[in-house]
Amino acid sequence: MLAPGTLEAALQTESGGARSCPDTLAAVDLPAAGAAVSSQAYGRNAQVVFENDTVFLTLADGMWKVMAAGCTERGDRPYSCLIEGD
Repeated sequence: MLAPGTLEAALQTESGGARSCPDTLAAVDLPAAGAAVSSQAYGRNAQVVFENDTVFLTLADGMWKVMAAGCTERGDRPYSCLIEGD
């Protein structure tokens, strides 16, 4: 369910090697999202705000894919996300 750029970024280790997607997501320890609070689409991108998380989506191959997850708002600065890619 990850967007191609996000999957590629998530699978790279600091040493440059690759790891599996389940291992990567387990290591990140994403919060339990809770119930959806709101969603907004902006062309090919979307934002879904949950009780405990914010997720950014992109339309890829005709499906909504996760571009960033585990995101927290930081005022005027960009969101800080545990999983993210291009």
